[in-house]
Amino acid sequence: MHTVSDVYSKELLDDLKDLGCFIFENCIEQNLVDDVHQSLIKLFSVSQDIKDECFVDKKDDPLGIGFSPFGVAKALDTGIENLLETWDIGPKKNKLAR
Repeated sequence: MHTVSDVYSKELLDDLKDLGCFIFENCIEQNLVDDVHQSLIKLFSVSQDIKDECFVDKKDDPLGIGFSPFGVAKALDTGIENLLETWDIGPKKNKLAR
């Protein structure tokens, strides 16, 4: 017998396998989504000096927390360069935490 949790777990794993991510709809309040979006705009808009200060060399530390400019980060599974500017975040505080 399968529980509701089993069915949802399988569905989530299937989505992750097929899409490479999870897609959630209508489960997070719009004001929270808006707040996160505005925070990300602020993060990606910091000065180049701050980005340089938070730079992490993905060749030396592929899972490092910090900033990576265009084309530096690579997909861990394929090694293909990520053509996006990225901020990797985690539970540890980084140089921007003031």
